Amino acid sequence: MTCDSVGCRDVVDDGVNGLLVPPRSPALLAQALMKLLDSPSLRARMGLAARAKAEREFDIASVVATHLAIYRELSPR
Repeated sequence: MTCDSVGCRDVVDDGVNGLLVPPRSPALLAQALMKLLDSPSLRARMGLAARAKAEREFDIASVVATHLAIYRELSPR
């Protein structure tokens, strides 16, 4: 669960691998927390989806490759 703001929403697919909550919305944050607390199966499903996304999109090899490509593109030859 995270706030629906730049950077955070790029990692969480709402309802798939987490829940997005509008910033500065304590009542909606509490509702989202209760939804997760009340459903072990939802937590498990979202946890597995979050792990899969992390492995697919944020593993160290792909992050390094992306950064190296950016450096090559920006560096003078």
